[in-house]
Amino acid sequence: MATTIVGYVGARLAATYWVRPHFEAPLHLALSLNKVSAYGFSRTPSGNLTMTAIPPNMSNAWPLSASIVDTAGHAPTSQYLGHACPTLLTGQGDGGLQGCVAHLAARFHEVVIYQPAGRYWPFQIYETALFARWHSAP
Repeated sequence: MATTIVGYVGARLAATYWVRPHFEAPLHLALSLNKVSAYGFSRTPSGNLTMTAIPPNMSNAWPLSASIVDTAGHAPTSQYLGHACPTLLTGQGDGGLQGCVAHLAARFHEVVIYQPAGRYWPFQIYETALFARWHSAP
């Protein structure tokens, strides 16, 4: 019985995290930083400043990732963030946050990769067919 449970949990995890995201190609949504409400700044253990994005609330969609990038797909470097947001780099609060975001928005935007809500039932059918075929295989 334990082997069955471990096998089932392993198959479910594999289907959820490695197979399901590839049933159909995800969509990409580009958003201006001025319209993004959920992003943050943090420091790495080495002291570098990083900017992270949190996917926006997309009604019933399945966000796979969110990132802040320029037109070439590169994230802002710690050096660039330090130049654009010096108050964040020195730890003197977020007084210049609006100016910082305005400066960053001129060059960077958020890209959200997601599966739309309309794919929920097709994904359920694909996954059911996958498990039914796997279960009935000789």
